[in-house]
Amino acid sequence: MNPKYRLRSLHDLATLVAFSLALAGVTATPSAQAEEGMWTLTDLPRDRLRQRYGFDPSDDWLLHVQRSAVRLSNGCSGSFVSAQGLVMTNHHCAVSCIAEQSSAGQDLVKNGFYANQREQEKRCTGLELNQLIEVEDVTTYIQGATNGLTGEAFGRAQKAEMSKIEKLCSDATGLRCEVVTLYHGGRYHLYK
Repeated sequence: MNPKYRLRSLHDLATLVAFSLALAGVTATPSAQAEEGMWTLTDLPRDRLRQRYGFDPSDDWLLHVQRSAVRLSNGCSGSFVSAQGLVMTNHHCAVSCIAEQSSAGQDLVKNGFYANQREQEKRCTGLELNQLIEVEDVTTYIQGATNGLTGEAFGRAQKAEMSKIEKLCSDATGLRCEVVTLYHGGRYHLYK
């Protein structure tokens, strides 16, 4: 990264985000419409993006975006904003950590906090982050195990196959592995 543009604090990041949002509002045309559909990074409509918008994301770019996203153990999402692991998330996602960092003389929830240097940054030691390293489509395995089943039998077979896949993955990679149901069971992805 060019040192001229390096973010030195969360304040710099907030300023950049506010500027970007303002710029987006100024440059947006009144005829802009939302693109329909829910697309995972592993299944983007790349031809449509290229044809309609002239945007052709490379595989490296998609992998970078995927690995920049995090899931917090409290169910919130966030993203890395530095190569050193600084994460940005919504205030309500970090408020319990902020409160724990507070003291009788320093209410960080009420008054906020600003770190001038990296050494002054606060750490949320009780909050776990999960970074999505790899995605594998395991739809054929789940559908094969549940084919022709309904009701409780379907649920048991689905759960058993998901557990089997997750355990095999964890044992083989040492990573946390989770089968995620997408599109109401139309697809199943193994998140590592």
